[in-house]
Amino acid sequence: MCYRILLTELYRGCGHSHFRQPFVDCNSPNCVRSEYHTTQKHQCTLTCKQALNADKTVVEEHGGPCPVCK
Repeated sequence: MCYRILLTELYRGCGHSHFRQPFVDCNSPNCVRSEYHTTQKHQCTLTCKQALNADKTVVEEHGGPCPVCK
């Protein structure tokens, strides 16, 4: 199933942090959130996954300044 990454980037060089939520597509024809979801006639509520998987939290630390402060 599809999921989101909760990505926090910490920049030690300037003290700023940036938060993004990229979406990861599972590429499954049986996931209603995927771009590869088939549009065949079937009962999606019974066959296809309707919800996202749990979010994944990632923290990245960078030694230099953020792109805005460079």
